[in-house]
Amino acid sequence: MKSISTSVELKAAILELEKRKTIQQLVIKEDMALAKEALKPANIIKNTFSKLGENPAVRATLITTVVGFAVGYFAKKSSEVLSEQSLNRVMRNLVDYGADKLMQNNPESLLSKGIDIARNTIKENAFSDFKTS
Repeated sequence: MKSISTSVELKAAILELEKRKTIQQLVIKEDMALAKEALKPANIIKNTFSKLGENPAVRATLITTVVGFAVGYFAKKSSEVLSEQSLNRVMRNLVDYGADKLMQNNPESLLSKGIDIARNTIKENAFSDFKTS
């Protein structure tokens, strides 16, 4: 800094320092606002994952992990839905529905009478199993 010898130079230097102080205060306020915004939890997570996504190895690992979790979840849900009992129930319902439709369309046919006899036989066998046990 140069030396000040007159009062005019002193006043000019004071004005320059005040101007510099005002500019620095504005810069500090802007930096504080940016830091405050960056420290919000949502922005921390977003910034972390955006930086992780830039690295191809991390991105591939992240994708395979997410796919692995999704496959595991769907495998568990499908094993619950596609259990042997539920598949048997679905098939039984489909066969019963088809047999009912066939019997409704032509109740006097030989096939309809055979279905009726088979159903009665199955019911009698089911009841006899309960009586013996």
